[in-house]
Amino acid sequence: YWREPQFVYCRGFVLLGLLVLWFLADSSDWMMRYPTTFQIILMFKSCLNIMLLYFSYEALFITNTTSFEVRMNFSKRFPVPMDQILTLNFVLFVFLFVRPHALLFS
Repeated sequence: YWREPQFVYCRGFVLLGLLVLWFLADSSDWMMRYPTTFQIILMFKSCLNIMLLYFSYEALFITNTTSFEVRMNFSKRFPVPMDQILTLNFVLFVFLFVRPHALLFS
């Protein structure tokens, strides 16, 4: 029964972090004064967002209900790894979060 709060809190922390960065970008000019520091913070925030979205999706996808167990028993007949769906979504999250940011690693 902890999966719903895990989903909500993970997604909430992602939105909260993005709103904080957006607020700091509008209210001050520290991003322009310290671009290297900002890029490091943005990189770590992107990594944290990816992990939080991955855990929230995992909490939404995997459950302890009987219908999920029946579905998993049915899928055991096929040779597809269980974590394939989660891995594909993780790659999608990495692409969606890293692509819009122009991170300069120099």
